[in-house]
Amino acid sequence: MASGGLFIMKDLFAKKEGKVYGYNGMRYRLDTAWSKADTQQFPVNDCHEMVQDKKGRILLLTNETHNNILIYNTGGKLLGSWGHDFPGAHGLTLHNENGEEFLYITDTVKHQVYKATMDGKILLTIDAPLDKAPDGGGASDAPADATDAPVETADAPAETATASDMAAISITLVAMVTWRLL
Repeated sequence: MASGGLFIMKDLFAKKEGKVYGYNGMRYRLDTAWSKADTQQFPVNDCHEMVQDKKGRILLLTNETHNNILIYNTGGKLLGSWGHDFPGAHGLTLHNENGEEFLYITDTVKHQVYKATMDGKILLTIDAPLDKAPDGGGASDAPADATDAPVETADAPAETATASDMAAISITLVAMVTWRLL
């Protein structure tokens, strides 16, 4: 009888394990208490993507325009936030250019891809080529994500970029052909 009571007490204080997410051998559990941020001051509407920079910080992208980017340490402490102009924030790609990290943000409402510094300065804005959407559509198509992959040949909007932005162009071109029908 006593051993049964100890077993019940042990389970009484055990942390409840939530649903498991993931695929291809990668498994995660949702920890709803991880973020230490005040949700009234730093709301998250939809978290579409997260990346981890070389400093170990976690950058969360939300389409909540009170704070499109939330920056956390790995323990869930909010370190900072920026961005109020991405109502359709959807894709977040971290890209290393000669040792310096940049973010690429796709916005499915504005049909644009942005290159930004890690502290939120927008360096390049590229509009989606709506007249060249893969399905022949127009305003209903939008870039959903960017990828850090080289592009050797493509119809680049080169007139909108400088030579220093050619890496951005290759990333952005991949974003432009990664359409998502809204």
